[in-house]
Amino acid sequence: MFCWGNATYHELCIEGPETLDLVIKPTLSKWRESNHIKAVAAGEFHTMYLTNSGHLYSCGNNEVGQLGRHTDNREGKTPALVETFKECTVSSVACGIQHSVAVDEWGQLFSWGSDSMGQLGSNLGMHAQDKPKFVKVLATRNVIQVACGAYHSIALTNNGDLFSWGANSYGQCGLGTMTNKEMIPQAITSLLGVPIAMIACGSNHTFALSKSGAVFGWGKNTHGQLGLQDRENKCYPSHLKTLRNVKVCHIACGEDFTVFLTLDGGVFTCGTGEYGQTGHGTTKDELVPRKVMELMGSTVTQVACGRRHVLCRVGDRILACGYGARGQLGCPHMAFALVPTPVSFAPTDESPNENPGQSKLKKKPKVEAATGITRNSNAGVSKLTVESSFSQEIFKGPIKVFAGGDHSFLIIDHDRSGPVDFRIQDHTKQIVTLTIPKLAACEVFKDSDVVNQDMLAYLETVFGSLACVNGSFLAANNAHFGCNTKVPGVDLRKAEEAFTLVSRFENTTIKELIFNHLTENIIKKMKVSPPDAEALRMFLILPLYHEMRNPRRHVELQGPFAEAFNNLSTHPQRIVNLWWEAQTPEYFEMLVDIFKSVIVYELMQPTVRANKKLYFTHSIIQILNTLSSLNKINFTNPKKPKIPAECFYIEDLSDHVDIATDYITWLSDHSSTHPHMCNYAFLFDVQCKSLLLKIDQQLQMQIAISRAATQIFTRLFMDPTYEYQRDQFLNLTVSRNHIVRDTMTQISSHETSQLKKPLRVEFVGEEAEDAGGVKKEFFLLLLKEIFDPVYGMFKQSEETNMIWFSNNPFEDDVMYYLI
Repeated sequence: MFCWGNATYHELCIEGPETLDLVIKPTLSKWRESNHIKAVAAGEFHTMYLTNSGHLYSCGNNEVGQLGRHTDNREGKTPALVETFKECTVSSVACGIQHSVAVDEWGQLFSWGSDSMGQLGSNLGMHAQDKPKFVKVLATRNVIQVACGAYHSIALTNNGDLFSWGANSYGQCGLGTMTNKEMIPQAITSLLGVPIAMIACGSNHTFALSKSGAVFGWGKNTHGQLGLQDRENKCYPSHLKTLRNVKVCHIACGEDFTVFLTLDGGVFTCGTGEYGQTGHGTTKDELVPRKVMELMGSTVTQVACGRRHVLCRVGDRILACGYGARGQLGCPHMAFALVPTPVSFAPTDESPNENPGQSKLKKKPKVEAATGITRNSNAGVSKLTVESSFSQEIFKGPIKVFAGGDHSFLIIDHDRSGPVDFRIQDHTKQIVTLTIPKLAACEVFKDSDVVNQDMLAYLETVFGSLACVNGSFLAANNAHFGCNTKVPGVDLRKAEEAFTLVSRFENTTIKELIFNHLTENIIKKMKVSPPDAEALRMFLILPLYHEMRNPRRHVELQGPFAEAFNNLSTHPQRIVNLWWEAQTPEYFEMLVDIFKSVIVYELMQPTVRANKKLYFTHSIIQILNTLSSLNKINFTNPKKPKIPAECFYIEDLSDHVDIATDYITWLSDHSSTHPHMCNYAFLFDVQCKSLLLKIDQQLQMQIAISRAATQIFTRLFMDPTYEYQRDQFLNLTVSRNHIVRDTMTQISSHETSQLKKPLRVEFVGEEAEDAGGVKKEFFLLLLKEIFDPVYGMFKQSEETNMIWFSNNPFEDDVMYYLI
């Protein structure tokens, strides 16, 4: 392990004089455990070292108990074991200015040090706590990640929940308030449903990163460290939409700035650039994340932030920028560096595994003055520049960089534990997801078997969390990044395979557990306006659950699912619509069948069949409204629907529901306050539509007769000599030789309302009165004429012998007016 930077309180594991204040070059640690370090966390004046075996060591200032162990005076000059964790394994550690937190192998959270702002989360009413204590509020939670700001802390649990506590005057807890402090962990509910991949804290700001690269920031923003194009502090997680498509996969935070590492190895920074810590060659604030041009063409695999400086790993080189007056840049005689500058390693002054002369960037840093350091040395402050003698062979292992406060660390991991590329998330610190092997293990349990607690805990966690479901079945090869209207990022073949396994489960306990958690904790907890498209993936995944095809459970399952969809605000609902539209016809038809089968099931109920009336319960209305949305999606392109319109039809609907009564009440319900089957006409089959046309024809005719009668009565009142008999009917006088021409001429001379009157026909030169027979003959002659191939208006199917409209008629469209 190499250490450099501030050493005022012996927080670096470097042998040196008692008055050692600065280590201005990377210096090899001679500490016995330095070859087995897994991670390092540093506060302002104290450091925590986590070994590969899970032991935690601490050194540095211990004024408020931040080392978690007893020391003879107020500092621990050499690293020593934190005894509380002697019998267990620590998986991760983080430090604030004067407090520390750690997570053990079981996901239990411990905290110690200063509690002045409630940053320990224990609400003990004590100013400080010198031994690690269990955070009771999170006792039932399995914590997988933890991060610390100056005076606040944040934790991520294995089911995707976020908790924060401590100082909140800038809104850094993300709870929607700007209180002085939060004494115990509080849930950050606004990110519900988003699968979080990592969390990070600056001094007074916080970031969360989703599995597919959505970035959310909150807290202090006076220097633009949230990257939101303004300087307003935020008390809610705010989405950095400018970074949505650059595929951010790691975030590191300094005091008032933030660094984003992307999948392709690019680096973006925002916030204060007072000492060049943003790496853009200037000292101005960056209000929007900006790509570090000095690193263009390089693939950065690691980034780490101290209070005011940044370390980057590029290949086998370590680059640094920002404040360096305390030696934290590892570049002697540099008070600060405005652009990433190579860190020199003794004894050859070259970076690990580099040939001499290849480690320097082409551009020299703009500031190479030794002002800060020289003045300090003149004041009698001791600095260590003695080169340790070592072989370049020590650089053979994987290299990892860490930073914190005014300290920097480089560890060569000879035990090869954990990822050395920060672009790849550590799988041991990720939320639980649905996986084929885990689900396959459930198949072995028969109905009478007792299921082990570990399996039940897994199923409860993953099926009880919207974030876990949305984080499952992600598209391979990072294709899930940049989740948007076109890219849901879900591999539905994997999801289908998983739910096929679920459908084969025999154990009742497991089956009921899955059903209850999906209905209560997934569907019912869906937000009206989710924070990101990733939270909407459940609308693609859940339809594959086999119980969705069981109409008997619609009150608990399909109805609430439909309601969750219907309640979405405009933009999220549009995203789901586009996702559904983009799926295969087979998937879309399955989606329609899920909801249509519920309506068919309800129509078969004895009470419905007896009363010939569908009962519009809350569940049924929601399902019908979702079917209506699916019908609109299907006909987004009317010329090329996804599935045939017949897929929506309910066969023999008119046999189960009194369509005539429904139609009449629908017509009379001008305010549309009550639901009617006629609101969902896309469900009507041909028989039902034919019946409706007949009913409508009869109604229109009755209305026309009534209207004519009213007009006749008014006319007779004004003129008693008026002959009213002819105005009761639509009278046509046609010639047998020119039946089509005469009919067209006379019909076109009448208003549309007149055409709804009962018809009477009279042939020219014939005195027969139309009592029905003449009208029947008229229609036979007329149809024979217009079906004549000479007109080319219709064509006959050779297979079925049925007649339909021709695509290429010889006549004008006006001829179809007769039809």
